Amino acid sequence: MKRLLLLLSLVISVCLISCQKDGGNYINLNVIELNDLHGYVNQAAYSKDYNLANAAYYINQKRSETNNEVLLVANGDMFEGTAFSNMTGGLSTINVMNELNFDMMGIGNHEFSWGLDSILKFFDGNLQNGEANFPLINGNVYLNGERVGENNTTDNILPYKVVQKGDIKIGMISYIGNLASSIGNENMGDYSISLNNFTASYMERRIKKDAIKCKEEGADVIIFNIHGGNSDGLGSYNINNLVASIKDDDGAYLIDGIINGHTHSVQEGMIKRDNGSSIPAVQGGSYCEYVGELNIKINKDTKKVSSSTSRVTKLSKLVKTSNLDSKVSGVILSEYSKLKDTLEATYGTTSSTITKQQIGLLFAQEVKLAFSADIAFINTGGIRKTLDSGEINFMKIYEVYPFENTLMLIRASGKNINKWIEEESSYYYFSDYQTFDDNTYYNLVTLNYVYASSYFIATFDDFEVISIKDDLTLRDLFIEDLTNRGLGNFDIFGEIKVNQREFK
Repeated sequence: MKRLLLLLSLVISVCLISCQKDGGNYINLNVIELNDLHGYVNQAAYSKDYNLANAAYYINQKRSETNNEVLLVANGDMFEGTAFSNMTGGLSTINVMNELNFDMMGIGNHEFSWGLDSILKFFDGNLQNGEANFPLINGNVYLNGERVGENNTTDNILPYKVVQKGDIKIGMISYIGNLASSIGNENMGDYSISLNNFTASYMERRIKKDAIKCKEEGADVIIFNIHGGNSDGLGSYNINNLVASIKDDDGAYLIDGIINGHTHSVQEGMIKRDNGSSIPAVQGGSYCEYVGELNIKINKDTKKVSSSTSRVTKLSKLVKTSNLDSKVSGVILSEYSKLKDTLEATYGTTSSTITKQQIGLLFAQEVKLAFSADIAFINTGGIRKTLDSGEINFMKIYEVYPFENTLMLIRASGKNINKWIEEESSYYYFSDYQTFDDNTYYNLVTLNYVYASSYFIATFDDFEVISIKDDLTLRDLFIEDLTNRGLGNFDIFGEIKVNQREFK
């Protein structure tokens, strides 16, 4: 019995020594990503007791772990979405992000919402207009036919970047998905995505070139970030499968991990390759609610990937509300104090939560009545949140509708309007669902975002633009309605009280 116990003890000791030696020979690359933040810096959208200071606490915990290197990635759509961020043109968000020490940021469709140049100024080296301490990376945005970032010395965007983390070098590549239709021509300006030729062959060719350049600069591991995805699953996004299959000229796979965004999905998993192996991919929800991670184990000697996994975790499950990074928390409080009076201005209360559909239909009615139009319609995607019960303040209203889209006053044929209602009713809120006379012309109001869409262009061929109201948003009309009703309890089904304007 003693001999058996001695033998068992010896086996366990050998295993422990082996495990310690084995473990010491590896580095764990912890790629942490935040996608679709949308300005939710001072509070998470659905867990208001949490904010980026909680995320920073967790990230710094991971940075302090032995044999663990952290790469912190901002996927895209980081700024537009809250009054906290929008009112400063994203500067308040940049100042907080700087304190988290991001390694890179990618470009999303909402980086174009205020015009891409309004974001590029944070990467121009001019401290007077605010400056990010991390690079903006993208490989498929073009300006006047030339890839922005091709000339690294003058452009505000880098096509790729290689960073050193401990004993390993990491190549970072970032692209935007085929999302031009989600941006609108007036916001694209002179920029284009993939030269308006977004094809699989283009993406494969360009990504391979950027990945090979990363390898030439010594990258041991390459992470691919794209603001794009498929809500049906990581494997349903064709670009993920394409990226996973890209090889160098010697037949070696080039990409070691994939980050998605845009669809606000909570997704973790592996993307299969032709040889039976797979690489991790992730999309971490949105609005500072979740943290997405790729965990990649790398052999110190060979610098080869040994194994990898991915996961998405709710921030509330990673840290307590009291777990705050003090420096990040300090910056958030400082930025908030500059806007406090405006953010906390109140316009009444609501005893129950008002749904997005109820808000959308109300907005359409408000627009119609404000201009005495025959019909108004707005896109369903513009209403971003429910209006939660309790006090209705400026900050809440901004969360419901964060966009600066202008109003378009249009005269259009009943035939066009009928076709639009029939074909697009699932994607728009209408003030009226009646049938209009095909041969009569009617006054309609919509948004410049809708007007610039390919769907509108394909449907409306018999219309005239009367005017553009660029000094009025849906949010302004809602606040006007609330103010005119008084500061009591708001009844979503009550009489709408917006000021009357001429249709001209």
